[in-house]
Amino acid sequence: MAYIKVDKAIVIVNVKNVLLIDSALCPVIDDLRPESKIVGNNAQLIYVQGVSHVTDKQFEQADVVVSYFGSVLNQECINKLKQCKGIVAATTGFNHIDIKAATLHSIPVCNISDYGHEDIADHTMMLMLALVRKLPKIVKHTRETRQCDWRAAQGAMRLKGKNLGILGFGKIGVAVAQRAFSFGLNIFYYDPYVHECADSHVHKIDTLEEFLKKIDILSIHCPLTEKTNKLINKDALSLLKKGAVIINTARGQIIDEKSLITLFDQYDFSLGLDVLENESCIPTEFLESDRVLVTPHSAFYTTDALEKMRHLAIVSAVNFLIGKKERNNIIVPFSEKFR
Repeated sequence: MAYIKVDKAIVIVNVKNVLLIDSALCPVIDDLRPESKIVGNNAQLIYVQGVSHVTDKQFEQADVVVSYFGSVLNQECINKLKQCKGIVAATTGFNHIDIKAATLHSIPVCNISDYGHEDIADHTMMLMLALVRKLPKIVKHTRETRQCDWRAAQGAMRLKGKNLGILGFGKIGVAVAQRAFSFGLNIFYYDPYVHECADSHVHKIDTLEEFLKKIDILSIHCPLTEKTNKLINKDALSLLKKGAVIINTARGQIIDEKSLITLFDQYDFSLGLDVLENESCIPTEFLESDRVLVTPHSAFYTTDALEKMRHLAIVSAVNFLIGKKERNNIIVPFSEKFR
């Protein structure tokens, strides 16, 4: 299969269908002009909003599938792919793709890991700063009393000298560490798949137990896999210091939410949660507390990040179609990497 570049557009010869599956509830794509410019006129873009609306024929005739956030490709869907050369998870996480099923059908899967790591790191620092300075509490107090009273910020702590623990030291974790250093934080990370960091200001801890005992602030940046599912469970939470700050901008299922709710008041945790186990049902305990900030899985989002994500996703799809090896990030089957 050949391809040529014409005015920055890639023209593909003899390509049939690129199936784009968008979220039914929160669609990413408003029009296909950016994607059409990349693939050229010889590729047919099939856009469907919601996996449940994809027909069997569309699955069967797909040469490549791009799955956006909120579009779950389970085993049943993947079994229908008869001529698929690759699946693009247009997200950093890839837990919405059945990797084992894709492997059984010899369909490679790639994710888009570098479109929004800076934005997620910014969001992480925003949550961290808001929680340590008691922003939810003081804003609520000021609104309710209509008075300016600095004592509403009681319990606020200084960041400098505190221990930040980064769980998962991939691109996002590194970006958080870079920002955190400027605030004078002592930076530690736990990631069994990352060797010693070359930056002398960042310290690796070899065991999860030692890591959790040492830190004042936990920031979660590992992917959701079989090993990380409910990794932060009751036992893990019990190792944290009282008054610890917990920030999760990765995946909600990494934290055992029931255990977190159980220990929330006992340990006086402060929580910055951009992700939840069930994002269609936010626990009342989180909504009613002035020690919790819940954001709507928006850490990844900026206008720039969304544009780059769409660009990288369709370029990765083209690379699958032309057999190009330098794809964005091929996921190793059954990999448990914290990347």
